[in-house]
Amino acid sequence: MSAVAGGPGGVTGGNFPPKHSGSSTPGSKNTNTSALSQLFQKKLGQVPQQQQSGQHVKEGSKWSSQRSEVLGELKLGNQPPINTARLKNVSAPSFTHVDSATLQNVPVKGGVDTRTDFLNSKQRETPPPIISRSEFVPDKMVEHLMRDKKDSALGIKYMEGDSITNMEGLMHTFVTPIGEVVLTGDYIYKYGHNATEFEKGKGRSIIMSFMIQPDFEKPDVMLKLTQLQNDAVLGAVLPENSILLDRKSKSNHAERQQYDEKLLKHMIYHLTEDHMLPGLGEVEGKIFDEKDGLKLLDQLIQNPDSNISIELKDKVIEVNGYPLSMEILFNVYVHLLRNELSVLEATCMQGYVYTIDPPAIFAQLLGVSDGMGAKVLNRFQAAAFCHLNKNQPFNKMKVLAFNDYRDKENLNLLQHIFKNSGTNVQKKSELFTGKDGTYTGPSGLALVLHNNSDAFGQNIETEGLSSMDGVMGTYSDAACVIKRSRNDLTRHMV
Repeated sequence: MSAVAGGPGGVTGGNFPPKHSGSSTPGSKNTNTSALSQLFQKKLGQVPQQQQSGQHVKEGSKWSSQRSEVLGELKLGNQPPINTARLKNVSAPSFTHVDSATLQNVPVKGGVDTRTDFLNSKQRETPPPIISRSEFVPDKMVEHLMRDKKDSALGIKYMEGDSITNMEGLMHTFVTPIGEVVLTGDYIYKYGHNATEFEKGKGRSIIMSFMIQPDFEKPDVMLKLTQLQNDAVLGAVLPENSILLDRKSKSNHAERQQYDEKLLKHMIYHLTEDHMLPGLGEVEGKIFDEKDGLKLLDQLIQNPDSNISIELKDKVIEVNGYPLSMEILFNVYVHLLRNELSVLEATCMQGYVYTIDPPAIFAQLLGVSDGMGAKVLNRFQAAAFCHLNKNQPFNKMKVLAFNDYRDKENLNLLQHIFKNSGTNVQKKSELFTGKDGTYTGPSGLALVLHNNSDAFGQNIETEGLSSMDGVMGTYSDAACVIKRSRNDLTRHMV
């Protein structure tokens, strides 16, 4: 479930780990650095390497129509450095035929209204998604993440007996399925989450991105990757013979902890220039509070000569008391957008309308009441847009529509980024001005919507009208596109 910025979504607090205990550090001033120096004296070369993972499981089974355990080696090969400044070369089925402005006939006898109708229909087939992943995510991991989610995960992450651990779920951030979906109603927030249903037998063809949002809902996922600790964490590429643990082994806390630690270090290696997350003692004078951190990002975005990836190296933003690596947060969004836009630019030759609904619930740890958490994540996304657009403009993105419900400033920044391009940046609400909030976007273009779910549950298949994502899942065939049991689920992996 995701409470998006376009409507109310109540969230409750929880018991979180201790936050950074130092005093506030406005700007890049050297506030409290003497205390930090006294507290954190370890040098990087003295940080011990963590013990390697324990017992592995044997190579395992083929896929069946049921949920399966994925066993086997995580083969990575000798990978060249990833050039994240440019989009990937993608060869995949085309979405050129998608025109979201015109309703189409859905050729099913008796018609279809909801997800259940689509899932039960034997008269039509949905194509599998295109799965775009970062180069450091092994094929076997992609297969596992796509097939082994639990039925539903509303507000929960790994629980004993689950197939997907917290760090595997974190790696899903870098695996984005994208597929053609038919909606039988447009989302509307009116006295709650709902849909304006179309005439029976009619549907709207769109492109749905099942992007996994950076997950700050609980302290067990993205916070592990981005929060600085007393000591540095040295990244390390997964060994060539690394193996996915089976469900039983994951239930052993020690085995799961060692396994997750290896996955975390693998991601740190690939998301930092120095292949490490520095310790707090190494970033004295580089810790920004929320206000000055946002100011820095705004300045970098608006400066045509800035190199954002270099400027953010070793810089830290303290959000709601958590000291977060600006370099890693920026690179997370670069990978997210690069994976997604590489596919859209290669497959939507007619052009597309890209929409953004900031998912407030996944910013819960970073502050929800004042909207600051979502604003911070919006800025890093905007910085990633700026970085990629400087190096390779998005020629097929004709419209970028941002839900500015609680962040007017971010809309202005996006307009600045694309001011000299062929992309029109506007409010998302301006696309839905038809009767009862139906879509009125430009004809001939594909509308791109996002299912803002997490990595642990197949919520698109099970969630009801409790969020925007639940509505889109209920009134579409999206659950068919990424159905876990389909044999061709990972056919198009790029």
